[in-house]
Amino acid sequence: MYIANMRDLIVDLRATRRRLESATLGDAAASVAASRARSRNRYIETTAAVVGIVAVLAASVGAWTVIHRSRAVAERKAAIADIEGLVDIGRFVDVWRIAQPALRRWPNDLRLQELRGSTTMTVTIATDPPGADVAFKAVDDVKGEWIPLGTSPLKGVRAPLGMLRWRITKSGFEPIEARLEVGPPAAALGRPDVDARPIRLRPNYREGKSIVRPGLAHITGNSHLIL
Repeated sequence: MYIANMRDLIVDLRATRRRLESATLGDAAASVAASRARSRNRYIETTAAVVGIVAVLAASVGAWTVIHRSRAVAERKAAIADIEGLVDIGRFVDVWRIAQPALRRWPNDLRLQELRGSTTMTVTIATDPPGADVAFKAVDDVKGEWIPLGTSPLKGVRAPLGMLRWRITKSGFEPIEARLEVGPPAAALGRPDVDARPIRLRPNYREGKSIVRPGLAHITGNSHLIL
């Protein structure tokens, strides 16, 4: 009788263990399924958020691009209008001041190229010794800032048409200032380009002293600055 009871107990324990194991596995499977569902929901929510952010950024970039292009077009038109007004009143140095940076910004703009071409001429300026800084400004601009043109020798560079104030400076040499004309009227007076000689710079024994060379008369188109 005792043995039969023990057998029944063992059977009951085994059955109970199987039920517990089954319940545990079921709970584990349910937990895994729930975890996967939560991960899937988080992925969907994250993806939706990312897509939304990308859409907002794309719309912002598109709007900024349109605004930037519209602003650039308006600025280009304003620059051209200003230059055309200055051309009408013969302010070619002021045309230069606006046209040069405008052409750096819009180098392929045909109207800007046309306006600069009609108000400038190519010149060649040489000095002996070379390496002098060349600058100019409007002839009536006595106190205004000098506009740098470059360092000699300058070959075929553009300068505004008309009578200008010019300055040539080099460390250790006397600075030169003179009124010089650029354009066809000066060229008509002139000298063949091949005969134009460089400007000879004189050693500066007293720093800060400026001289005006009386023979420094004209800059001709496609020519050297001549004495």
